Amino acid sequence: MILEENPLRVDLIIENLMNFLPERDLKNCRLVSTQWYFPATKALQKSAKPITFGSLYKVNLIRLKPDLETIKLFMSTMEASPYIVPYVKFDLRPNVLAPNCLSLMDEFFTNFGPVITQLSISLAYESSDTFPKRCFPLLNLENLKTLEFCNSLCGELHPALTTELLTTRYNLLETILHAAPNLETLSLWADSENVAWPGEAIEVLRLAELPKLRNLKISFPMTNYQLVNLSRVNVQLTSFIFLIREPTFNTESLYKILASQANSLTNLKLVDLQCDQVKFLELPVMPKLKHFEVEGAFYGDHCRLSLLNFNFEKIPKIEKIILRNCHSRNLDLGSLLCGTGASRSLLEFHATAAHDFMNSKVIQEIPKIFPNLKNLHVMFSPEAKDSIF
Repeated sequence: MILEENPLRVDLIIENLMNFLPERDLKNCRLVSTQWYFPATKALQKSAKPITFGSLYKVNLIRLKPDLETIKLFMSTMEASPYIVPYVKFDLRPNVLAPNCLSLMDEFFTNFGPVITQLSISLAYESSDTFPKRCFPLLNLENLKTLEFCNSLCGELHPALTTELLTTRYNLLETILHAAPNLETLSLWADSENVAWPGEAIEVLRLAELPKLRNLKISFPMTNYQLVNLSRVNVQLTSFIFLIREPTFNTESLYKILASQANSLTNLKLVDLQCDQVKFLELPVMPKLKHFEVEGAFYGDHCRLSLLNFNFEKIPKIEKIILRNCHSRNLDLGSLLCGTGASRSLLEFHATAAHDFMNSKVIQEIPKIFPNLKNLHVMFSPEAKDSIF
């Protein structure tokens, strides 16, 4: 029998052909015509990796904040799939780590831990306070690259807890770090009421073996002793973000932290959340630093950060400086721009200008301070604009 119609226009033939095409070709077929679109989409759905909550074709981030039954459903769906689990990013919310879910989380980590590359854990009032040492003994996170660990005393079921509450949540952090030898990025956060956690977290970090850790973000209040302990962490960082929240700012302790990483840091960001206190920051010689950012705060009449003994010879390769939300009340711009020599390496300079400092004279000096500057971004107040222009 001779087909008078083009075979590639016969629905049954098209549908059968689509079942033999790889994923890339199926995507291209969807663009040919409306007639090809529907059978190509159908074939894509048949060949897709596990479908869990609804008809999702591709998902690379699973955020778990359900009840226990939903978690069980998710686990059974994943285990029943004949395909390799495609999900590599997980966000575990406080309810998931509640006491009644821990056995299920043990099963989850055992089955899917080896494929996780990005993990975010949030603990709160709803979460368990008691984690035994090596709480997930079979945990394997060999592919984990990024970890965000947030420990809060508050939660949806309780507005706040006493600061005297002691937990063993640090055992969970220790278990995860022990199972993740290839971790590259770590972020640690706690609320201001959580006075016990910072010391525990820093001690866990100090004892951990993380040879590939390069990026670290610290956001919780620390005592001077804890700052000194942080300077003893055995890692070589290239990026460090530090939120100044400790009860009493200590210039020497922060200097020790920066000095311990001076030969490897290329990116440094300081966020000043310290209220109503004058602070002096001294930078050590940092031969590889390329990006320096300071983010100021507006809390208190005496909240001010000044650079002590600063000159550009300490950061000979600096390429970009960002002063975000900084003005004369919270950052001494004079310590950065006056009497500090010149930087021929700086290519970008971003700043929020204060009308009582960033005047026309200072603007005229910037090309002398940064002779190779390519990008200048300065936000003026109305008063500064009138005085300059």
